This record gives sequence, structure tokens and C-alpha cells, in this order.
Amino acid sequence: MHAFSRRFAVCLSVCLVSASVAAAKQPLKKLKVDPSISPVGLFDAIEAGSIETTVVAKNAHEAQLMVTNKSDVPVTVQMPKAVVAVQVLKQQIFGQQNRLGNPGQGPGGGNMMGGAQPMGMGAQNNMGNNNNNMFGQNNMPGNGFNNIGNGANNGIGFFSVPPQKTVQVPMKGVCLAHGKPDPRPRMTYKLVKLEEYTSDPALRETLSVFGTSDVDLQAAQAAVWHLTDKMSWQALREKRQEQWGPGEPSPYFSEAQVDEAENLIRQVREKVDRAPHRSETAAR
Repeated sequence: MHAFSRRFAVCLSVCLVSASVAAAKQPLKKLKVDPSISPVGLFDAIEAGSIETTVVAKNAHEAQLMVTNKSDVPVTVQMPKAVVAVQVLKQQIFGQQNRLGNPGQGPGGGNMMGGAQPMGMGAQNNMGNNNNNMFGQNNMPGNGFNNIGNGANNGIGFFSVPPQKTVQVPMKGVCLAHGKPDPRPRMTYKLVKLEEYTSDPALRETLSVFGTSDVDLQAAQAAVWHLTDKMSWQALREKRQEQWGPGEPSPYFSEAQVDEAENLIRQVREKVDRAPHRSETAAR
């Protein structure tokens, strides 16, 4: 074989191997579930070391959750109703940290870690066919994710991750700190349990509703800022988009979106206020 032919053959084989390796590392975007595998909660699997997660934030309202199975057996993961993603800065990665990797405020603080927006997130379209509106009425189309049973109380969507593979889970998000910079793809984010991020039951419930229903995204954002940043409904109505050209800046929220946010918070507070009564009744 001529030297050129040998070099071409070697180059071709290297290219084919590189292409196959690259294909093997591509995340799986079509999520499936193996009903024969008992599901494990997302954070339980993380703490057990069987999976690793990476958050790629596209912007303030969209992100991709990469879930990698580090084990040699398939894992079926159950998503919580909502999660929080917080930015991790380099000095926080290598410096002194507390349990959440946060050198400043602890759980319950609204503005944790990093200089960019923390995000309250839920899986897009509720990850399945058992999709509900704000408080339980079934009216939301699925998106190809699967549920086992009714996915009722502790989590919503289920998906299986093959051994040594990564799946890509589309997430929707709202900002949890008004005025901070929006998330960008090159920022490093990590997941935090909702109950570790905040002790506010109204915020927890609002994010859970957002993560498991078809509530309007902008309405959910207005509701969250009302809780996290104490913005009045009037201030939210008066908030304007940034204006880069001539003309009057447009409203950040429509009247209908603020009305929906008010209704959401009203229902959330009613549900939160009823919770102790239900616990006392069950204990009798």
C-alpha cells in the first residue's frame, strides 16, 4: 500500500472512532421509562453516587438538566415537583463552603450563592401524561415523558437512564432574585433541594405548582417576585421592559398575568394555611 493510502486509511479510521466516541457521549433526548426498575428520587440517587447532574441554563426561563448514570445498571429517576438551581462561583468551588456550597446565607435565604439569578425549576410540560393544572384538574398535554402510577405526592415524572449514559431533561424556570443578572450557558449551576433553599411554605408551594402545572410562566414569575422580593402587585404592574430604542417601554407583565399571579398566591396561601389543620385532624 502506498504511503498516502496508508495515511488516508489511518486518518479515516481515527475519524470513524472519534465520531463513534462523540456519538456515544451525546445525551439521550427521548426519555423512556423501564417499569421493571424501582424508581429512586433524584436527590437520593445523587447522594448515593449513582447519578451526577449538570445544569445548563439557556436563559432565565429555560435550562437543560443533564443526568448521567455513573453505575453499571439502569436507574429509573423520579423528579421532584420542583428544584432550585444556584450559581456556583470558582471561589466558592475551591473556598470554604457550608453544606450547600454557600459561604454566605444558609437555607431560607432568597439570594443564595453566586452573582446570577437562582432559578426555581420544574420539568417542562410536567414530564408526562398525568398533567394537571394549578390545583389538580387534568388538562395539560404530555410531551413524551412517562409516569409510573399517578405520580401524585412526592414527585412527578419518571425516566430511566441506561448504564454510563446521559439523558437530557428540558426544564422551565423562574428567577428567584429580582435584579440579579440572568443565567447564561457558560455559568456553573448546581441543584439544591427546594426545602433546603427556602423555609417559606408559600414559596415552596408556588414553585411546586409552577413545576407541575400549566400556570403561565410570566404569571408564575410575578408570583415568585411577590414572595421573594416583596414586590407589590402595583409594582409588578408598573414594571417595564428594558428599552434599547425609541418609543415607550412595554409592560413586563400584562394585566392578565398579574391577575393570574394574584389568584395563584391567594390559592397557595389558602392551601398553606389549611395544612396545619389537616395535620391536626389526621393525628386525632
